[in-house]
Amino acid sequence: ADTIYRTLIVHPQAKAAFKVNNDVQCFKQQKFIFTNQSSIKRGLLTYNWSFGDGSFSADTSYIKTYLKDSAYKIRLIASSEQNCRDTANLIVVLNPSPDAIFSIANNKQCFRGNSFNFTNQSGIAKGRITNYEWQMGDGNTHNTNGVSAYSYTSEDTFKVKLIAQSDKNCYDTLMKPAIVFAQPVAKFIIPNDSQCWQKNFFV
Repeated sequence: ADTIYRTLIVHPQAKAAFKVNNDVQCFKQQKFIFTNQSSIKRGLLTYNWSFGDGSFSADTSYIKTYLKDSAYKIRLIASSEQNCRDTANLIVVLNPSPDAIFSIANNKQCFRGNSFNFTNQSGIAKGRITNYEWQMGDGNTHNTNGVSAYSYTSEDTFKVKLIAQSDKNCYDTLMKPAIVFAQPVAKFIIPNDSQCWQKNFFV
């Protein structure tokens, strides 16, 4: 009888894993932070990220922003030095943000009789806007679509802010100045307001 011995080597298996700071975010406030949690018992790992929009990375961890709102499938492949691989997947969702837009009919007015009209022109590509908040710059707020005939009680430059909020709790903010000029006060005096007709001389 004859015997043949062979040595079999089983290489350690990579374990791909990662987490994201928040898997549902709003477009205008987005910042996806992907933290690599992959592991292996022995040796080193290399990584291949795919972010669902045609972009890739070989970094250990990654911070990502997208160019459009959508759902994206994230894939991480962890590979050992012996090319033992493992894959982890995750779906992230990027909700559309509203666009806060408004106009002021005349944003520079004199104090006396000042009356400002703020017209809301906000919109959103998908979904709907469910709430507006106007911050008038003088401590007052309104939760209406627009603000009409608003009068300020002092002369100043007021920073008017509109916050638009969507049904997905995404928001956008726009600020514009409303300027109220100081009102001149006309005043004069006559030193001697009672004089004779023939020699009157008013200064």
